[in-house]
Amino acid sequence: MRLYTTTAIAVAATLTAASPASAVITTFAAFSPAGGGGNVRFLNANGNSNAVFFTTATNNSTTLGARRVSFNFLNTAASAIGTVNANWTLNGAVTNTNASIFGNLIIQPNIVGSFSFISTSAITLGSTTYATGSNLLSGTFTNATIAGARNGTSAGFSGSTPSSSIVYTSDFLNLAPGSSYDFGMSLGQISPTLNALPTSSTPTRALRSFRAVAGGQFSSDPAPLAAIPEPATWLQLLAGFGIIGVVARRRKRKVLLPASAACSRQPQHSDLKSYPVERLGTSLRAPWCDPKARRSPSDKLREVGALAPLNPIKARAPHPAGGTGAPPSAFGPAGG
Repeated sequence: MRLYTTTAIAVAATLTAASPASAVITTFAAFSPAGGGGNVRFLNANGNSNAVFFTTATNNSTTLGARRVSFNFLNTAASAIGTVNANWTLNGAVTNTNASIFGNLIIQPNIVGSFSFISTSAITLGSTTYATGSNLLSGTFTNATIAGARNGTSAGFSGSTPSSSIVYTSDFLNLAPGSSYDFGMSLGQISPTLNALPTSSTPTRALRSFRAVAGGQFSSDPAPLAAIPEPATWLQLLAGFGIIGVVARRRKRKVLLPASAACSRQPQHSDLKSYPVERLGTSLRAPWCDPKARRSPSDKLREVGALAPLNPIKARAPHPAGGTGAPPSAFGPAGG
């Protein structure tokens, strides 16, 4: 159930007027009160410029307490869990800050605090089961604002980056660092009416005490992803693994050439795809032209002295008459 009023929407529009036109804000979570009666209290106990703003466990509580609400995720895979019960806690404070007047609105700025929505039962999403007490959504905020018609019974409580510093965390969502965040809560059934002292002139104090019924929503740019990858994300991951496999196989391909032909030809297109080619002078030289790369096992043994050096000129054979002479010609005896 949404409780936003025309006044709250107008205030939100004013606060977000400076946002870039290209920003796409996605509402990813919302909550509504469960049961009747006020669930929040603004308390200015000393009637000065300090106050606290908190949830109450019951309609008449005067201290901070968790309150049961209905919570649901929107526009992400986590929305599959539907509406669940949650314990909501809000704990905010105003320090040395007076309310102000803007037209017919009364505004309380500089509210700093935190909130949390904690599951009251186990929740299953996909193949993962989250235990009771899991963090549906929590956050911290600075410079949030309450604004509504002076002497009215409804108002808005909101914050938006960058004017507010907002941090969200969740067991169910991946919230990218550096995202733009905002939240908006409607305050209905305000009692007594929204005002500050003095009630008929410029306020010199923070808002006076009141109770209200709150509900609201939370937004982000870019939209958060579910902690469990969505189907489209799985497809992207599988495609990425496939591409990595193809590249790895291509890198293992080698060109094997006979030693006698290794450097007797120009590099072919298939060679160039498998080997880096270096330009030396005006010729192209590739790794298969490296003599050391084409050494035989015998060459390696000769290098370490395990075999006698290879002499291409054979020793002269003894001459039949005891002298020496040239070896017999391969073409037969000379002369004749």
